[in-house]
Amino acid sequence: MKIKIKKALCVLFAIILVCAGLSACGKSPCYAKITYSNGSSETLDKKDIKELRRLHSENEYAYDEKYSGNKIEAVDRISSISSSKSDAKISTYNWTFFLDDDNPIIVDLREGTLVKFYGELAKKTTGLPLVFVDTIEIIEEK
Repeated sequence: MKIKIKKALCVLFAIILVCAGLSACGKSPCYAKITYSNGSSETLDKKDIKELRRLHSENEYAYDEKYSGNKIEAVDRISSISSSKSDAKISTYNWTFFLDDDNPIIVDLREGTLVKFYGELAKKTTGLPLVFVDTIEIIEEK
């Protein structure tokens, strides 16, 4: 009888672990919302952002026509922070932007920090799509 109870508890524990693992997968808080000049908007998930990045790298004219100059609200994790002239160059997993060296938020940013930022998409550049950031806030510190 004890063996059956132990087996049942092991199976129940395994089911709980599998369910917990599955519920955690794919729930990335990262997104981007593009507001176009005509007032319409589009929320991009990870797949859509990947398409935007592909277009950015493959066709400068198509990217600029569709995206540059439009407003963006995005949530993403910081992947690197470096200095560039009098600015800090911040890269997330999907975007690049610059902040003035005297911006007080820079000292609180770390790789892996989840941030939300608002700004405007620039014309195509090398590397990741560039955003002219107006506002940035920390959502979750790493």
